[in-house]
Amino acid sequence: MLRFETLGVVALFLAAMFLAGWNYLVRVYEYDVLVDRTRLPADGAATCRVEAIPVNALGTKAWLRSASCRFEIEEGARLVEIVEKDEEAGVLILQARREPGETVVVVRPEGALFPTKIVIRIFRDVV
Repeated sequence: MLRFETLGVVALFLAAMFLAGWNYLVRVYEYDVLVDRTRLPADGAATCRVEAIPVNALGTKAWLRSASCRFEIEEGARLVEIVEKDEEAGVLILQARREPGETVVVVRPEGALFPTKIVIRIFRDVV
C-alpha cells in the first residue's frame, strides 16, 4: 500500500511541475519588438531588422513559440524597400533607399493588446 501512495505523490508532483513549467516557460505573456538599427544612412545598402519575440513569465524568450504578427509601413514607404517579410516568424528586414526621411513601421503581434510603432530615421551621410 505504501508503494501506491508513493507513486500517487510522485505523479502529483510531476503533474504540478509540468503545469508550472508550462505556465512559466512556454506560455506567452507579452511580445518584445527588437530593432537592430533605428538610424540608417541613405546609401541604398543599409538594412534594418525588426523582430517580434514572445516573452514568458521569466522575461526570456518563450519556448516552442513563434511570434506571428503583421507589419505595416504607416509612413515613408517610398524611403525603404522590403527585403524580407516573414509574418509567421515575426521578422521584417528593410533596406534604405537613397532618400533621407522618416519611416514609421507598425508591428501588430497576434496575441498583443496594442501595436508597437517604430520610427526609423534615414539620414544623408555628410562628409
